[in-house]
Amino acid sequence: MSAPPMEGMPRVRTAFSRGLAGTWASPIVVGGIVGWLLVEWAILVALGYPGPFALLAHLSAPPPLSTTADLSISVGVFGLSRGLPFVFAVAAVHALWFALLTGLAIDAVETGAPSRWGAVRGLRAFPIAFALHLIGVPVLFASQMISGLAGGGLSFVIQLGVLVLAVWAFAFAPVIAVAERRRMLDALGRSIRAARMPGSGNLSFAALYVLPVFATFVAMGI
Repeated sequence: MSAPPMEGMPRVRTAFSRGLAGTWASPIVVGGIVGWLLVEWAILVALGYPGPFALLAHLSAPPPLSTTADLSISVGVFGLSRGLPFVFAVAAVHALWFALLTGLAIDAVETGAPSRWGAVRGLRAFPIAFALHLIGVPVLFASQMISGLAGGGLSFVIQLGVLVLAVWAFAFAPVIAVAERRRMLDALGRSIRAARMPGSGNLSFAALYVLPVFATFVAMGI
């Protein structure tokens, strides 16, 4: 983490266009995202989850954005007292899905088409994805407590800033774990180094990614 930033990071426009073309041109990736959403929606309806169901749109987002769905589902289905311990099980399921999706996306970008082997490779990202989901729980609680003390419009700025920094620092970690076969601590450290690359615009991209997601949280009163 204290090492100087790495070199050779493409700019946001290049990275975004290549990732968008590689993943959204794949019926497997797009169909997997939609299929997972529909299956989980049906299961939650059967379990009596009261919503908001709009949170399910963020199930495939990097944590801690998807961690909000972990908490909402756990508390909504089992109540506050029993739901908080159950958040670990929900986080594990979502982390598994995020790991598989990461592997498929990397395979699509590298080879042009995702495969079963890409999904298997993605399992290397599961420990990191699960850890980030778990870390996201206290991060969300801490940001809400701090913003509550701040009050007013400053609270929204604090919560937004925490989410942006978390995505900026750790979004690369699951990809590094899969593409470079790195262990958790090494992948996390390299993720922060990658985020700090000068001129790459990573912080701006994290803000552009988080802002519309945070807007949906505010609209739902979360």
